[in-house]
Amino acid sequence: MSGLQRQSIMATQRAALLAGGAALALAAAVAAGHAAAPTQARPVAKALTLQEATACKALTGRTFGDTRVERVEIVSAGQKGGRNLFGSSRAIVPFCRVHAVGSSGPGSSIRIEVLLPATWNGKLLGVGGGGLSGGLSGSTGALMRELARGYAGVANDAGHTDAKKAAWGIGSSARIEDFGYRANHVAALAGKAIASAYYARPVERSYFSGCSNGGRDALMLAQRFPDDYDGIVAGAPAINWTGLMATAQVNYRLYKQTPGAEKLPAKLSLIRSAVIAKCDRLDGVADDVLENPLACRFDPAELQCKAGETSDKCLTPAEVQVARAIYRGPRTQDGVQVLQGFPLGSEHGKSIIPIVGWAPWFFNGPKAGVRLSDDFYSGLVTQNLDWDPRTFDLERDYRLAKTRVGAALDALDPDLRPFAARGGKLILFQGWEDPAIPAGSTLDYYAAARDRLGPASQGSVRLFMAPGMAHCSLGHGPDTFDIIPVIDAWVSANTAPDTILAAKHDGQLGLLFGKPGDIVRTRPLCPWPATAHYKGSGSTDDAANFTCRVEPGQGARLEHPSPRGA
Repeated sequence: MSGLQRQSIMATQRAALLAGGAALALAAAVAAGHAAAPTQARPVAKALTLQEATACKALTGRTFGDTRVERVEIVSAGQKGGRNLFGSSRAIVPFCRVHAVGSSGPGSSIRIEVLLPATWNGKLLGVGGGGLSGGLSGSTGALMRELARGYAGVANDAGHTDAKKAAWGIGSSARIEDFGYRANHVAALAGKAIASAYYARPVERSYFSGCSNGGRDALMLAQRFPDDYDGIVAGAPAINWTGLMATAQVNYRLYKQTPGAEKLPAKLSLIRSAVIAKCDRLDGVADDVLENPLACRFDPAELQCKAGETSDKCLTPAEVQVARAIYRGPRTQDGVQVLQGFPLGSEHGKSIIPIVGWAPWFFNGPKAGVRLSDDFYSGLVTQNLDWDPRTFDLERDYRLAKTRVGAALDALDPDLRPFAARGGKLILFQGWEDPAIPAGSTLDYYAAARDRLGPASQGSVRLFMAPGMAHCSLGHGPDTFDIIPVIDAWVSANTAPDTILAAKHDGQLGLLFGKPGDIVRTRPLCPWPATAHYKGSGSTDDAANFTCRVEPGQGARLEHPSPRGA
């Protein structure tokens, strides 16, 4: 591995961890799309020149369509450059930061930031948000690395200021629609116009990248505004937003309201260990990771306690019942699948940031998914800050959410033909161990999009599954990869990605402070339905010793094997 690859992957991991730190958001801004810090070939200026600073200041007060520039900042290298979820990131190169306010129509006010580096490569990168927030809440920090590569950047606040219980949604369909899909479109138009005015030449290529809700942002752009971006990266996309929010409530209540399931959180490691013991070697390598969980057949009843037995090493019948229900996913009384179930292997993990495994998402601890769902139902669905989550009823409240906000928030439309027809390229990625957004949701969307696009789909859309990766990052497997050069190469040179190099580090805490540990494993991510297979010789921690291939009968659509008896 080259020094540049190593530096890029390490910077990427740090960005992902910073994003994952928002326990109450769906791990937001791995935002600039698993971006990475470039190695500079020559010394970089520390500040804008007088001419560049003058051009920056001249943008103040200008109007670009429905967007007006309110003020600008001149940022030198080393100064606070952007926000992340632990504070701020330092600028690597000098740039002009433009603060603007745009509007999608009556009742809309969208705060936009456009970041303009001194050295521009002619390209614009937009980033998405996380949870119920826009990209300004924690994604601009990740953009610092891409500014150093020459990209101009754009982010926005999704049309609202964050508030307890999502109070911003009460009485405002405009803010809900801006959050759902309109704000990123307005920001795209503003970003292009402002960059073109500053550099006195048009934007040549434009890309958008987001993970979690940012992934949903990305798909909304591809579906509704196919002309906005040339290339889009959607990681772990919260496609079925209303189904996702209902599922968090259902899973939490399964655990809390099933007598005999109280100790299940402490036994999730037991379940995952049994899954790994049974299926880890199916891919030819014992590495604590399932390359393809769909190939595994496991029923939690295999761990059920014998009659009269009580132990932390076995499951009660109630615990088996709850685990089976989570694998299966919730259904309404008339059999409608609300959301796909969570795959085998996603049950448990350890991390310095509590976003790995089922427990911190919907059992105990931060209960990130549950808290997000509480806010969603309070501010956006019931429009009642006194709404009591204990009153949640799947039949009533899931349908209510679908009716009131589903059209604005759910990114379920698989018809990407307009986006593909203009040459647009879409990369999807998804961790198999994601405990926040089930892998099946992304697999099913990809299959539907391929069906709609037909034989030419591989020329426009590709999905990369990441074995062992949790929500946007972390997990047991390699979880960092440098995705922006990949989408750029596909758009600019028509070089379609056949693999993406992913890496795992031995230390996560240091990554948060710019002191990452060594890379201990690399592995190729393969375009689904291909999976990585060991060649039979060499280190199993070296990606060079693996090849991508499609197993006979393996299709694109998820066919999750329900546990026996489920």
